[in-house]
Amino acid sequence: MNKKNISFDGINLYITLESEVKKWVRIVLVSANIAIYSLIIYGMLSIPEDEINTFILPIFGFSAIIFFTLTWTTVWNIFGKEQLTINHKSFNSQKSYGFFQTNIKTIKTEYGISLSFEDEFSYDEKQLGAIHFYKYTEIYLSEFIYKTTIKTDIKTFEEINSVLENIYNKVDTVELTKEINLN
Repeated sequence: MNKKNISFDGINLYITLESEVKKWVRIVLVSANIAIYSLIIYGMLSIPEDEINTFILPIFGFSAIIFFTLTWTTVWNIFGKEQLTINHKSFNSQKSYGFFQTNIKTIKTEYGISLSFEDEFSYDEKQLGAIHFYKYTEIYLSEFIYKTTIKTDIKTFEEINSVLENIYNKVDTVELTKEINLN
């Protein structure tokens, strides 16, 4: 189960969601990285010197693909953390990968925020999913602004929704459905 920390100081709602995978998953991910990078290095060392120029671009391309898929996923699952700060004027989000953090993204939300819970799967008899955040425009249409990457349970969603009701007079809770109704 992923870790969460939710606090409210009367002005800002601070939400930190932290990835927490089982030890055996971490071992599998790290082992897969070591095995693939070992194969890449072995492949580079076994290429004859006169043919190395032919293989530089494919090896570099394959290494980049591995880095941006398997290695990035491994780092996220071991160190990943989402930090959200919400007040009555803005929604701020930032992701941390342990040794690297993304820039803080700020979205103005002066007309309000609504939430929905996207039920994705069950784990230990708990329904887990993503929380979707929407902002209201000046004509009170809801506009999607953020989806949590780290999965949470419905209790976390309800806790966040409850605190947001203190920030805004009314927060709409929307049920996310598979069909879109245009009526």
